[in-house]
Amino acid sequence: MPKLSIYEKVNELKVVISNTADFSWAEQQALCIPSTALQYLQPEWNCPESQALIVNYILQHPQWRLSLQSHKYLGLAEKVKKRKKCGLGKYGLKKHR
Repeated sequence: MPKLSIYEKVNELKVVISNTADFSWAEQQALCIPSTALQYLQPEWNCPESQALIVNYILQHPQWRLSLQSHKYLGLAEKVKKRKKCGLGKYGLKKHR
């Protein structure tokens, strides 16, 4: 749980959603942040049904925006894992040890 003193300093709130109970927690957190802060809901990557939950929720609560981990949708997360296994660095260069 975040420290209360941080709430007044934030400029965005991002909440990962995996089930309907997470929306209540997100709304509670949103009450603690400045009204100018952006509010994002992000589907849990391993929970495809959370995508539909979020879209429906945002349609009813337009103050929330959708957040996605685009690197995962593009398959980049797996490519990075493979590079690390092969000893390749961030830019595909062999790491020296």
